[in-house]
Amino acid sequence: MHKEEQLNGKTIVVVGEASDICIVQPLERRELALLQNELDQINIEADGTEYLFVGMEITDWNGDLSPWESKAVFSNKAFSGNAASTLRFIEEQLLPYLQVKYGLRDDTRYLLGGYSLAGLFALWTSLQTDLFTGIAAASPSVWYNNWDLYASRHTTKAKAVYLSLGDAEASANHPILSKTGTNIEKLHQQMREQLGAEHCVFEWNKGGHFQFPEIRTGKGFGKLIKIIKTARL
Repeated sequence: MHKEEQLNGKTIVVVGEASDICIVQPLERRELALLQNELDQINIEADGTEYLFVGMEITDWNGDLSPWESKAVFSNKAFSGNAASTLRFIEEQLLPYLQVKYGLRDDTRYLLGGYSLAGLFALWTSLQTDLFTGIAAASPSVWYNNWDLYASRHTTKAKAVYLSLGDAEASANHPILSKTGTNIEKLHQQMREQLGAEHCVFEWNKGGHFQFPEIRTGKGFGKLIKIIKTARL
């Protein structure tokens, strides 16, 4: 189904062949067991459009995907704020490697996304660089400390954004997580104004944060592909 490769000490997971669409997703090792479900959902939403899928294994989830330092929320593990280092790896090593090995063209459209903190990383990345045409943020961690303020002061450089959230997440009985619904609705409104309604989609899913993450993520990437193809972004 997929092949694993090593790139300067990091594991990458590759599915597919060279295409004008390349999906990049930070993921944990345990997500590989559900990867085919995600790919199947992408194919359904994207009407069979070909793409190259590249998963980038993250071993320090709280560290490598967090945009700045913040105290622990759910465990004793704090967020060390190494997202900038992860983005440099993508820009300076991963994408050049893919371009050479898989023959990606100059007009390849790159999509970045993921679930939870990986979704937040994708959103943060879109505020730093225009490298990614589309961003898929499924149940992103928009509760993150000071994220709402940071996002309100920056403009996305992507051309299309997909956002989603579980309806039970918006009513979480947690002093930090309870901000998720309000924050993502504000973010959606802001990005709609920047990109236009047809290029910024927000969908509610049934259930909480831990239900069908691979399906939700696949839906996001698939709908992004459809937007990009239809609008010729």
